[in-house]
Amino acid sequence: DAEAKGLKKEIDSQREQIFALEKEFDIVKLHLNETNLSLNEEMKLRKEQICDLERQLSGSKTECSEMKNQLQGKDKCSNILKDQHNEAMITMQAQISLLKNEIEQQRGSM
Repeated sequence: DAEAKGLKKEIDSQREQIFALEKEFDIVKLHLNETNLSLNEEMKLRKEQICDLERQLSGSKTECSEMKNQLQGKDKCSNILKDQHNEAMITMQAQISLLKNEIEQQRGSM
């Protein structure tokens, strides 16, 4: 009879321990669920930030491409103007040479 009481006490003690462990497990599980929800929210925010940054980058790439095209257009115009300037300089130098020759001829005929 005493042995049965001792066993009953031990079983009751183990049941209390099991109950306490189950309670502790529930608390840990609840904490993990809260942490998981928090991490999911954080991930959602970060994904939104990444999408925003990707949109900004795409816009910047488009702007950059447009500016590059404008600069290439300006370079073409600049090259055309340089060519026209060079042609004008050659023409002017030829005209100056002709005028010098005419002046020399007029001096020689005097």
